[in-house]
Amino acid sequence: MRKTDAQNRPKQTTTVAMVAEPRPWSDASLALMPVQTCELDLDELARHCTQLGLTGDCIDRRQHRYSTGSRFLEQINFLGCSPNIRFDSEQADEKFTHIILHRYPTPRLFSGRYTRAPHCPECGKAEKNWRLDDFSHKRTINCSHCKHTVDTDRYNWRRTAGFTGMMIEITEIFPKEALPQPTLLENLQQRTAMEWDYFYF
Repeated sequence: MRKTDAQNRPKQTTTVAMVAEPRPWSDASLALMPVQTCELDLDELARHCTQLGLTGDCIDRRQHRYSTGSRFLEQINFLGCSPNIRFDSEQADEKFTHIILHRYPTPRLFSGRYTRAPHCPECGKAEKNWRLDDFSHKRTINCSHCKHTVDTDRYNWRRTAGFTGMMIEITEIFPKEALPQPTLLENLQQRTAMEWDYFYF
């Protein structure tokens, strides 16, 4: 098992949103996503990630799982106290930090235990008495404050959830535990001709 010596730990149009499937491989993840609708296939995205040193060896080709690459710690900035991050597993069901590439036919909502109330893009206020199922299955929501009818994918989740049809998932990274370096997002933009952003779920 390798340990990091990092110094710190603790908008896209959608036609229909779907709840992401359970993720037994991770308690929380950092996700990188293209802001615009993405036409890349996963093989092309994998090549970009490998060339940037973000990903290493392929762990599972069918599920598009990769080990972290030789420049991973240059691309991801860990915050807080020195973390003890696992980069490989000693048992088959053991969770560890690795990278999974995802692509779906339509954008969907990715959320997790740390997801917080979304903010209306019209008035900026957090929804009250909100239900995740409403944002996962409805095209529009009537804001509980300003009463505007708003497309669900326009809501601001403050990086605690995200709508996307493609993403680079970095597992076992908790909210505000680590940030992608600006250079990583810039390099992804240069290689894919699309702006990239990030969230946690």
